[in-house]
Amino acid sequence: MKCEEIRKKILDLIDGTLPENFQQIIHKHLEECNVCRNEFESLRKILISAKKIKVPEYDRSFWNSRYEMLLSKAQQRYKKHIFIKRLKIVFGFLGIFLIFIVSKSYLKETEPIIPPVGEITYHIPDDVLSEKTLLLPVDEMKKIFEFLEPEDQMTILAEYLN
Repeated sequence: MKCEEIRKKILDLIDGTLPENFQQIIHKHLEECNVCRNEFESLRKILISAKKIKVPEYDRSFWNSRYEMLLSKAQQRYKKHIFIKRLKIVFGFLGIFLIFIVSKSYLKETEPIIPPVGEITYHIPDDVLSEKTLLLPVDEMKKIFEFLEPEDQMTILAEYLN
């Protein structure tokens, strides 16, 4: 066996969980290899000293007080988390409200960008559209124009004036 495989099985050898045939192989290797033997000795010392440590007995009052302390910390963190979440929401709405107020006051002070929508009226001088220059009488032309959209009216008028 290689040193790497031996090192993997050293803990099993110390615990006594290794089969007998592997124990003999590892003991033989440890007699020949100083590196593996040193590792075996250091791990054995660590495990022996760890077994000497006495674990305190279970104390119910200690764990109950610890539980209460951890529970109160968790509740405080939860309350803080909820408070911060609510603050974010409040400041978000406050920001939107401020933007609305500022934009509303700004729009009151400036001229509207888009003219108000309403009925479009045109003032055409009488000498431009006289019955002499038109194909139809003026009254009939006005009736036709009433059925057209404002854009179409402007297109026809522009063509006529050109």
